[in-house]
Amino acid sequence: MAATTTARLLWGLLLIHGLHFAHSQVHIVYLGHSHGRDDPLLTTRRHVRLLCNVFSGREEAEEAMVYSYTHGFSGFAAVLNSTQVLALAGFEEVISVFRSKTLKLHTTRSWDFMGLGWLGSQGISSSLQLDHGHDIIVGVLDSGIWPESDSFKEPPLMPPVPASWRGGCVRGESFDPKKACNRKLVGAKYYVAGFEREYGALNTTGEAEYRSPRDRIGHGSHTASTAAGSAAAGASYFGFGPGAARGGAPRARVAAYKVCWFREMDGACSEADVLAAFDEALRDGVGVISVSLGSPPPLMELFRTSTDIGAFHAAQLGTPVVFSAGNNDDRLPSLVQNVSPWSICVAAATIDRTFPTQIVLGNNLSFTGEGFIRKEMKAKLVESIQLFTDGSCNIERWNRTRRAPGAIILCFAAIGDTSSAFAALSESDGANHAEQDRHRKLTGSFRCVLLVERAQLCVSGHSQAYTSDTSADRILSGGAAKPADAFDVGAGHMDPLRAIDPGLVYDMQTRDYVVYLCSLGYSEAQIKSMLLPSPSVDVSCAAGGKHSDLELNYPAIVVSELRATVTVKRTLRNVGQNRHAVYFAAVVSPHGVSTVVWPPLLVFSGQEEASYYVTMSPAKRSQGRYDFGEIVWSDGYHRVRTPLAVQVTNSKDGGPHSM
Repeated sequence: MAATTTARLLWGLLLIHGLHFAHSQVHIVYLGHSHGRDDPLLTTRRHVRLLCNVFSGREEAEEAMVYSYTHGFSGFAAVLNSTQVLALAGFEEVISVFRSKTLKLHTTRSWDFMGLGWLGSQGISSSLQLDHGHDIIVGVLDSGIWPESDSFKEPPLMPPVPASWRGGCVRGESFDPKKACNRKLVGAKYYVAGFEREYGALNTTGEAEYRSPRDRIGHGSHTASTAAGSAAAGASYFGFGPGAARGGAPRARVAAYKVCWFREMDGACSEADVLAAFDEALRDGVGVISVSLGSPPPLMELFRTSTDIGAFHAAQLGTPVVFSAGNNDDRLPSLVQNVSPWSICVAAATIDRTFPTQIVLGNNLSFTGEGFIRKEMKAKLVESIQLFTDGSCNIERWNRTRRAPGAIILCFAAIGDTSSAFAALSESDGANHAEQDRHRKLTGSFRCVLLVERAQLCVSGHSQAYTSDTSADRILSGGAAKPADAFDVGAGHMDPLRAIDPGLVYDMQTRDYVVYLCSLGYSEAQIKSMLLPSPSVDVSCAAGGKHSDLELNYPAIVVSELRATVTVKRTLRNVGQNRHAVYFAAVVSPHGVSTVVWPPLLVFSGQEEASYYVTMSPAKRSQGRYDFGEIVWSDGYHRVRTPLAVQVTNSKDGGPHSM
């Protein structure tokens, strides 16, 4: 009888244990800065002790833990149910607890387009590429690396790896570190624990994936080579765009951190794995981190995503993080997926290269568009309304039906002043934008202002946005037939060569972060735990007052509700070669807004800082829309531009307000 009772009790415990993990998911518990960086083992023990509070014992807690983050920041990933999540969120030392979501990957002439030309196999055309980069290690968080690519071969006479590098290459399936890594590819690691807790064991059958840093998808090799690939001669896409493929900084080195895995014909990236890669990359000593992935809308609040947390602690350590904006979503083409103000957000845009393809109808009316079509072919024309209920083309929806094989699908989109037609060959990977005869318009879809904190090359506030193309036509937004604004083009295309000498930068300090975190509602105790310890940093929030996010020294000013007069402060630092510089302000005020900048000129001696104030007052009734303007500071050579975006919201109350 006793044996039966014991067996039932044991079975009950096993059943409860199984039910826990059956209804649990991977969550991330964020604790702030890792104050025990020199002893990660002690930090891990602290994590386990905290986790034991919601488990019956240490063994269960350790089994539930997926990662312990101990280097760049403090936190852990664990399999938790909703009750345990609520319990952990109530602990004082816990800043946030959030579900580990699955992020998606964001999908060579561009360097020439941006001014970084190549002279051929004998040299490089710009001093930026010639003199910089060999001491920089670019950490790429993506789908891995294909080490045999010419882009990752060690160039002749490449100097030894910097002594500060603490990373390395790990062995794995079809990946031998001794053969794969060299002075160019200096690091390669992989992180799969979060993915496997979410989706089960990795499928490596028939090279479906590699349990190693090797790239199955190709996306990681593409992004790494684009950023820092060595010159690879004779590159083309089936004969299109022939030439030398190379990265923007071909002398820089690459460290690959594989966090994305092949699943359902796409890349799936567990946030738990992404944070683990951030943690180790900061310990390894990368100089800059490139992350081309993100979570689709809706956006989460700050510090509830792996990318926000990783980038925040990287910025404190002086490591810039560059994200892709993810603004190429067909459904939401002007929304971005990475918005933390301590990172650089780079949006997808068009360049000056096209691959013309002509379509001739039966009545000899011709259309010239773009596409990778190498030979003449005949196909029937099908109107999109016959395939899609709303008439709007969507390649994913078409792939599910596979209707009208071999046809040319006639689609309509807002490209130019009016709705224009574009055709999609049904065997192709995507739509081809068409231009009727010689009529041409340029589309743009930026929605980010560049910002990098404490980077050597500061481009904040420098990049220029142009509202016309080379033929003097206005740039139009991709989503509607309207002139592009700051929400479409952001701060414009970056000019890497001029970024070497931008003149002025918006240099954010730790105190700027403190004020911003205060405006988000974090307590002084939480803020202190999130920052690197420093007796010189004031971590207090305003007593009895409320901070505003407008206080952040950001290279753009966005006022979502202008009800009354508002004054915003901004601070610039002189980083130009001219030690005694005088800059004058030119203001383009948003429509219906009175804008005054004081003082109208700034005088700098050496690398001094100088502040100015922008006072904006509503001068019209609310029309429920944003209006746009700009402030440009110039010394006659440099132009430092700050976009303005203001939405007037009239109300009876209100008065002057300073930020």
